[in-house]
Amino acid sequence: LLFIPKFSSSDPGNVDTLSVGKKALHPHIFRVDYEWSKVQPQMGAPLTWDKEDDRGIANVLAAGAKPAVTLYGGQGWMNGCPAGRNEGNRNCSARSKPPRGLSGEWSPESGYDRAYYEFVKAFVGHYKGKLALIAIENEQNSESFFYGSSEEYGKLLRTAYKAIKETDPDVRVTDGGVVGGLLGTCIGLEWESEGKPRQEII
Repeated sequence: LLFIPKFSSSDPGNVDTLSVGKKALHPHIFRVDYEWSKVQPQMGAPLTWDKEDDRGIANVLAAGAKPAVTLYGGQGWMNGCPAGRNEGNRNCSARSKPPRGLSGEWSPESGYDRAYYEFVKAFVGHYKGKLALIAIENEQNSESFFYGSSEEYGKLLRTAYKAIKETDPDVRVTDGGVVGGLLGTCIGLEWESEGKPRQEII
């Protein structure tokens, strides 16, 4: 798995850059960020598949690799925030916030939020057979990335999983991982006990 820092939603890279990375490191998968609020900026508007995140996916495919997509809700009509991060409002300053339609009861048809379910289903249907995996949000325990509770994240993940597997059962689904140094410390201690050089551990 290769992630190029320049390759982001604000600068989705280019085929030449990706091809160089692929030839040098031989990865089969590139990480790509994808945000709901960008492809459907207004409630009820048709989803558009020509935004910067879509160009990022197109470039990965053109380089002969598969995208590993981190799927964000983002900020917008779906959660009552202005489009994009709003640093002046803590509730809307994270990369994503749970959609306000999350209900307390599970629906066999659409999970916990129909709008989110329909977005994920449409996204996966559009790129069916082309995605390596989909991570739901990023570092969801960090308020910088996800401003919501663990219960809300669980509902979001379960709804996304339902939509994804109904549309393309072969796509792997993961959570967004967690931020924190504990896991890295544990791995480092294990490597140290195995006699690996300190520089390699660092």
